[in-house]
Amino acid sequence: MHSITADQLPTLIQGGMGMGISHWHLARSVAQAGQLGVISGTAIDTILIRRLQQGDPQGYMREAMRAYPNQSFAQEIYDEYFIADGKPDDASFKAAPLPQVHMHSKRAQLIVLANFCETYLAKQGHQNPIGINLLDKIAIPNLASLFGAMLAGVDVVCMGAGIPHWVPEVLERLSKWESAEIQIPTTKDGVHASITQTINPDDFGVPQQDLKCPLFLAIISSDIIGKSLLRRTNERIDGFVVENYTAGGHNAPPRKKDAQSIDDYSEKDLPNIDRIKALGLPFWLAGSCANVNQYQAAIEAGARGVQIGTPFAFCADSGMDQQVRNDAIEAIRNNSVELTTDFKASPTGYPFKVLDIYKNIQRNSPCNERTCDLGYLRSVVESEDGSLSYRCPAEPMSRYAKKGGEDQISEDKICLCNGLMATCGVPQVRNGRPEAPLITAGDSLDEVSELVRIHEHYNARDVIDYVLAPVSS
Repeated sequence: MHSITADQLPTLIQGGMGMGISHWHLARSVAQAGQLGVISGTAIDTILIRRLQQGDPQGYMREAMRAYPNQSFAQEIYDEYFIADGKPDDASFKAAPLPQVHMHSKRAQLIVLANFCETYLAKQGHQNPIGINLLDKIAIPNLASLFGAMLAGVDVVCMGAGIPHWVPEVLERLSKWESAEIQIPTTKDGVHASITQTINPDDFGVPQQDLKCPLFLAIISSDIIGKSLLRRTNERIDGFVVENYTAGGHNAPPRKKDAQSIDDYSEKDLPNIDRIKALGLPFWLAGSCANVNQYQAAIEAGARGVQIGTPFAFCADSGMDQQVRNDAIEAIRNNSVELTTDFKASPTGYPFKVLDIYKNIQRNSPCNERTCDLGYLRSVVESEDGSLSYRCPAEPMSRYAKKGGEDQISEDKICLCNGLMATCGVPQVRNGRPEAPLITAGDSLDEVSELVRIHEHYNARDVIDYVLAPVSS
């Protein structure tokens, strides 16, 4: 059973920005202000072990690990990765094995532990709901991520970047301590296929318990996707976040065939709000909804509220590295930054929004060596004998080609995983040099500029007051 209904959720949802930007402190701050705080579960396992290797200066990771219901495993991870005074600045982070469909139990439990810790910390100090944001496109860690978040009492699951029709059944089964499974997309003989991945709660050494079943808010870009999800889930969806192409990060591609730039988007690519409303579920609008006028327009259109990302990403409570934040805000303040929608950069194939602040640094970054050592965006290739291999268009082109990848797909791809890790303050170091940050944002940079003008160093509550206070006064 759900502990709340979608109609009881706040009108403002803080976007789940990965990697590590929507971390536990931001989500907690938003929840303490009475709105829906959301953590990002994307790559949180790597972020956890890198925080430990940085010495966990304030002790938050160790605090959460002490609450994990399998203390033997938590101690094992502590012993393997914690460095009391932090690693030297010029030393590389120790890495965990790359995630795979059929992961070793220790690797799967690391994902469970990390999502537990992030959720646990976000839920401290208040009684308001906390959500987790995951991506259907990054399929391999999702079962373990959901189980870990549910162990810590997560209230809402937000998921898009695909058609995550499997979520309601998985949440229901895990809440009853039952095994659950999903189909991981694969390629077999050049044809799309799938392979089953299963999770059994009994395999993680934690006491059996009934878990709260979170609400599921599907992130969609059109009423067509919403209808498909409702049909495929037997209407077991609690609400929608309706995102348009002005939102940050990955966007749905334009409908125009062979689209190559932001100019190829048109009115046809905007969600039809009347049709969304006709689906009969609460919905929140996302993408350019970060000021009071846009908020009021969303409410007047029938939305329950809005989801906001970009202003939260640059606030003092987010997980963005302090120096990266300072550089970005200074560039935004001076109007010396360009936001581009790159149709080639992302290994996912989706358009991806990037700020050009570190463009010159990135050209000379170790990231340009095309090293795929995190593997979250890899796709699965299945051979005739059933064995699995993994490939990413951003890995070395020769390696990608040996795995059956096509050169034209690999061309101009960049490693989002390593770049985004740098943005949240845990950059890998190669040959003594850290990876360059990669910053993504939506079209609400004017709102960031205005918030900085008003507050100089603004926080999450300032964002909320900026959007909502004039409405309630």
